[in-house]
Amino acid sequence: MSKKPLAYRGGEPYVFVSYAHADSELAYPLISGLQERGLRIWFDDGMDVGDLWDEVIPDHVEHCAAMLCLVSTRFTDSNNCLDEIHYAKEQKKELLILHLEDEDLPRSFRFRYGRFHALRLSGYSDRGTLLNKLASTQKLRCCLNQVQAVSQEQENDAEGIYQKGVALFASHSYEAAANLYRKAAALGHPGAMFDLGYCYANGHGVTQSRGEALEWYIKAAKKGNVMAMRNLVVYYTNGLGVTKDPKRAEYWRNRANQIEYWKSSTQHAEYLKNSIGLTETDISR
Repeated sequence: MSKKPLAYRGGEPYVFVSYAHADSELAYPLISGLQERGLRIWFDDGMDVGDLWDEVIPDHVEHCAAMLCLVSTRFTDSNNCLDEIHYAKEQKKELLILHLEDEDLPRSFRFRYGRFHALRLSGYSDRGTLLNKLASTQKLRCCLNQVQAVSQEQENDAEGIYQKGVALFASHSYEAAANLYRKAAALGHPGAMFDLGYCYANGHGVTQSRGEALEWYIKAAKKGNVMAMRNLVVYYTNGLGVTKDPKRAEYWRNRANQIEYWKSSTQHAEYLKNSIGLTETDISR
């Protein structure tokens, strides 16, 4: 059974996630992944003992900024799920639909919601890519948490943000560290990209995912991070989160060896500029 995430409690804009309980094994990792990307998520786990469903649910639909519906045949068979999506439509809420399966849905549902642009889980071999696409949706921008640990003066200081993340990680505040790594990575910091990949590889502050780790290692390696290149050699050699690819493993091994050799050479700056395509700034981070 997937670990159940915690529902958002607060007064800021949030996403209401509607799903069938029979789909919890698929729903919980998706909710957790969106939360890791900074989205405030409410779902029915936010109900307290003794709450009345027909009072709490409508209230949260009315106050949500958008509703994400995880649609399946179990969803369309559930009167509760149908009530939630129908009420959200009535309240003119932003609706996002993710199909968990490719089964044919009832005509009545297709008639009501067939015009909505929808995503399909089966269309994404990498779950991280799907989550990134959902989290970057313009309709959900207002539901993103703001990182409080970074001052206004540091907003565009990737290195400063990264170092705060390093300090938080050292104190075992993994979730806060991962959030700062993600912010610094978005500003182009290779070390943050590598450390975020490490967090995903080991489940530190995020849901463990070799696929996500691989994605961040690739980004860091392309920016010249040698440790990321070394990790990619291991991933492609052993097929960790990816199909085994000896040629790609050899490519990253050679890149890492070249950089390590030329960093210690008086000729390395000119070589990197003309042959490898990296700057000294790239490899110094």
